[in-house]
Amino acid sequence: MLKTKAKKPVLAGAESFPHHFQDILVYQDESQAAANALRYAQAIVAPNDGHVAGLMFGFMSPYPASVYMEASPDLWAAEQQRAVQEADAVEQKLKAKIAAAAPGTELRRKDVFGAEVGRVLAVHGRYADAIILGWSQKGRQKDLTRDGTALERDIFDSILFESGRPVILVPEAFAAVGPPGRILVAWSPEREATRAVHEALPLLQGAELVTILAVAEGTRIHGEEDAGADIARHLARHGVKTEVKHVPSSGRTAQAVIKDEARYAGAELIVMGGYGHSRLSQWILGGVTRDMLADLTAPVFMSH
Repeated sequence: MLKTKAKKPVLAGAESFPHHFQDILVYQDESQAAANALRYAQAIVAPNDGHVAGLMFGFMSPYPASVYMEASPDLWAAEQQRAVQEADAVEQKLKAKIAAAAPGTELRRKDVFGAEVGRVLAVHGRYADAIILGWSQKGRQKDLTRDGTALERDIFDSILFESGRPVILVPEAFAAVGPPGRILVAWSPEREATRAVHEALPLLQGAELVTILAVAEGTRIHGEEDAGADIARHLARHGVKTEVKHVPSSGRTAQAVIKDEARYAGAELIVMGGYGHSRLSQWILGGVTRDMLADLTAPVFMSH
């Protein structure tokens, strides 16, 4: 196992790189997952001048089209009014909860049709350092979904692939008490993992220890001769204390190894690339990325 010692910055102005994020966007609804996502945002945002914004949605009713009967505009208008009233009630509840739990947090609201949620959140996320999404164990099934997919999964796909910003998934049962002290990086020498590491740098710099995990499948570790050593040295130059672990898969899937090693390391955050490809205007998640979404026990920081 290779360990590196963090080097103190020697360049003028190096102290300007904070160990927190300055501007965070969090998806908000009335769920416990969303509440813990907001709590996580408060734990990693800059304590004095950082900004956290919650974004909630009012779900508008689509115009009822039927081949059997003509839809009534009056009926649709009434449905829209009902949807607005419901959103007003949720907004007031969230304002009260946020005022008590996270004073100073901005709450934004957008009234949209169900299929627009992910796109709108991605657009707002482009003006933040990171987007945080609470993640339920089984996936919250909502009436307003796209192609029968759970709303939170639909949102995740959109913000990961369309926002250009990193996404942090916070498990429903995870209640943060501070910034992550131990972090595991699921490393592979690819664009997505490299981007994730560099976008997570403020958190990595503030951690007590960062474990660089390279999973060996057979006799090769993603084609690198000494997997993880180069990125560990690079991070050490940024003041990050790291260790490198090479772990054989031993017949396990990559995501199983990552989750096992995160548990052994006591990791409070997993940093990894978010993989996928486009097919007919829809994004299809890569296998490891997709399978990591099941049974999350620690927050996951992903970049595409």
